[in-house]
Amino acid sequence: MAVRLQLAPIIKGTVPDLRKVRKILADTGMKSLARDMIERNLYRTTEHWRSTLVRFSTRITVSSDQISAFVYPHGSGAEIWKYVSRGTSSQIRRIGKKAIGMRASYIPHTRSGSLDSGPGYLGTLTYRRARSGVVRIPGIEPRLFEEQVVDIVAPRFQGTMSYVLREAVQQSETSIRGL
Repeated sequence: MAVRLQLAPIIKGTVPDLRKVRKILADTGMKSLARDMIERNLYRTTEHWRSTLVRFSTRITVSSDQISAFVYPHGSGAEIWKYVSRGTSSQIRRIGKKAIGMRASYIPHTRSGSLDSGPGYLGTLTYRRARSGVVRIPGIEPRLFEEQVVDIVAPRFQGTMSYVLREAVQQSETSIRGL
């Protein structure tokens, strides 16, 4: 997941000194504010996941034309989190004469369109045997966590980073006039 802020429309032809941008980000704590803002929303998605650990790391980078925040899920449940967020397609499995265990009356921890997670319910384990030797396993409806977090965080992130860039441009112009 990435939240990006293009610098060109904000600075209108004046390129700020990237060292000053990095210094302002460090001095004002804006970098940690943006990181906390993003991660706080992502942790809402796994609040009720008891047996699966997911952590998020955010890296903010500054280049000549943009400021970006990249978020990386990690931990034992990172892959599961990605499956839930992006969804999976239904699958057809050939099981032959074997039975396959399926959860009946399963209630997921999360819902599509919401970052909040609930307690969920696993349901009882039942076994199914297919007459044809083929079983259709339903897919996971995508929750699109990344897109929801970007929608929530992007306006504030862009406002915060716009302030940092304007400060850097102003300091650059002040130091040029002072020469």
